Amino acid sequence: MTKLKCLAPILAMRQSAICPLIVGAVLGASVATSVGATTPAFKNPPAAENPPLAKYAQANVGQSEGPGSSENAGAGSTVKTSVVEQDQPAAPKKFKAQIATYYYNLEGTRAANQNLYNFGNITIRADMLTLQYTASPKWTLMASGQWLETFVETQIFGLNFKDSTIGFGDTYLLAMRPLWMSQQFFVFTDFGVSLPTGDISKKNQSNKAVNYPYNMQLGSGTYDAMVAVSPVWMKPPYQVGSRLSTIVRTGENDNGYRLGNQYKLDAWAEYETTVGLAPRLVGYYKHRDRISGADKTLGRIPFLEFYHHTQINWDVSAALRFKKLFMKSFELAVEGGLPLFQESRNIDNVRVSTQYYGSLGLSGFF
Repeated sequence: MTKLKCLAPILAMRQSAICPLIVGAVLGASVATSVGATTPAFKNPPAAENPPLAKYAQANVGQSEGPGSSENAGAGSTVKTSVVEQDQPAAPKKFKAQIATYYYNLEGTRAANQNLYNFGNITIRADMLTLQYTASPKWTLMASGQWLETFVETQIFGLNFKDSTIGFGDTYLLAMRPLWMSQQFFVFTDFGVSLPTGDISKKNQSNKAVNYPYNMQLGSGTYDAMVAVSPVWMKPPYQVGSRLSTIVRTGENDNGYRLGNQYKLDAWAEYETTVGLAPRLVGYYKHRDRISGADKTLGRIPFLEFYHHTQINWDVSAALRFKKLFMKSFELAVEGGLPLFQESRNIDNVRVSTQYYGSLGLSGFF
């Protein structure tokens, strides 16, 4: 029997990793450099927290220093100017490198209509290497590559199938800048392109004449535009923010289809303690358009109707993050989370629920 599997809604978890990278990059570079503030969650190296100041002049016009001052001799106003020399601090470090791994454990919690198919355990791991350059107080550039590992259990006709894919994913090139800033409120934008470096022809191991369905592939196969806006309010130790993002697909890939555009709202609220721990409440709402066309090795069959219709997911999770700056130029970040509420809408009414997630990252400034 030819094995037919839909392997449905898992790609979104891979793309969730880009949000903290971008928000951290923008806040860490733009806020600290432009405003001279140190953000509680995303800190630049100490040298970047205050703009350089070589000297300042203080003029006292029409004032005296007191009865014993020589400047009081004689009538009329006096002018005293003093120049205070200060050591010039080291220039802010413009480059940042980060390696981070994100892990998601999911479980199928609702079978498709008429019990057409269901999911067992699903695990997703995304390892990301990100290079960041602060070109100016208002512009930050970022390039991010990813290595993806996906494992899926699918249940069809009473049988349980286990499948996995592994390899490089798509590459992100982004530019970020602040749009508006005040003492406690900031609005940022980021925009760029996703390069099709991920394989879209991973073969079904039980029938190598056909490719795995779309969410098991490692990329989109197209050059995609990425645009986002992020308003953030900060009053240490509190931070509340959101990020509205979209991925716009272009053209058609070599396998004859184009993934649907994606629109996503991320939001978070956190409280950072003095020991680096930050309890967080995080959530997202995601809308993905239907696919256009079909993989030429798969065609359009009932098991794959999921992809040919709109998919909506939302999630609210409680999380705990720990950050530690050490050796002045390195930062360790660890985070884990558990969902509180989550749901999905799709043509098959199938649901895959996150059981828990975690991330581990190491950043260096130079």
